[in-house]
Order: sequence, then structure tokens, then C-alpha cells
Amino acid sequence: MTGIDAPTITAERREIVKTLKILITEHSLPLWSGEGWDPATGGFVEKLDVEGRADRAAPRRVRVQARQIYCFAKAADLGWYPQGREIAMKGLEYLLAKAKSPDGRPGFVHLLDPDGSTMNATRDSYDHAFVLLALSTVYRLSHDAQVREEIESLLNFLDADLRSPMAGSSREFPRHCRADKIPGCICSKR
Repeated sequence: MTGIDAPTITAERREIVKTLKILITEHSLPLWSGEGWDPATGGFVEKLDVEGRADRAAPRRVRVQARQIYCFAKAADLGWYPQGREIAMKGLEYLLAKAKSPDGRPGFVHLLDPDGSTMNATRDSYDHAFVLLALSTVYRLSHDAQVREEIESLLNFLDADLRSPMAGSSREFPRHCRADKIPGCICSKR
């Protein structure tokens, strides 16, 4: 016997979950849907200061946009924050309009200026993982055919352009490697 009372631990855990849910639904989600959304240019701001004010001048990583879309869609799906659906859809609209192929190349760019223009056009696999998470969560919530098409398009891009010839995925596109040093690398054939 360990001396730990299992019912007490379970009750404590339920209390912790209850507290965290309140913090998320009554504080975090309202803060990020209000101050965290840029009404002038669209999109989620990258960060808030310690007072909870948006840093509207900071560049915006695409993965942060996708994470916020995921959070609001998931909260709506769980019934925790019904208005999260509208916020997620608004965020997805911004993401698709500003970060998807603004230069004509497939995939999502890495970094946006606060005005929505591209600051870094690298296609980063980590960013794309979060875009896929956001899209799949929005699709679960909405069953929207266009969102499903975006998922298929993204999967095709990942398979065609971010797949590593050695297995797994490349970190970014275009790939920056020494094809002569990696057996089977297809970079030099692009």
C-alpha cells in the first residue's frame, strides 16, 4: 500500500480540471478572441504583454495563426466556447487569404508582417503540421467541403514537396541540402 487515497486524488484532479476549464473559457479564450484578434488587419496577434495588451507590431508566425484556429475550433466543438466557431472560421479565412501561396508557390509561408504581407516565404514542415491540425479541427466542427479540399491540397503538398527522400519530412521547402552528399536526394532534380 502506498498510503495514497485514490478517491482523494481523483477528487483533486477533478478540481484541477474544473479550475483549468474556467481559466480557459472565462479568461483565455475571451482575451484572445478580443485583444488577441487584430480588427484592423485581421489575424491573431503573435503575443500579448504582461498586462494583456496586444503587440500589434510583432511579426506573425503562421503556426501561431493555426494554433489559435485550432484552439477556438476545439473549444467550440467541446461546447466550451460556442463563439469559437465563428472566430476559428474568421482566423481560417485570414490564414488562407494571407499565408497560402501568396507568391504562387504551393504551401503556407512561414512569417507574416502585421499587415498580412509575407515576411518569410519559407515553407516549414512544423508550420504545416499546425495548419493541418487547424484544418482538421475546423473540418470536424463544420464538415465544410472547401475545408476538406484544403486538407487534401495540403496533404498533397506535404507528400510532394516536404517529404524527405530519406524518410519522414524535410524541415523546409525549398530544400537546402547538398544533393551530392545525400544518396538518393532529389533536390538537385527540381
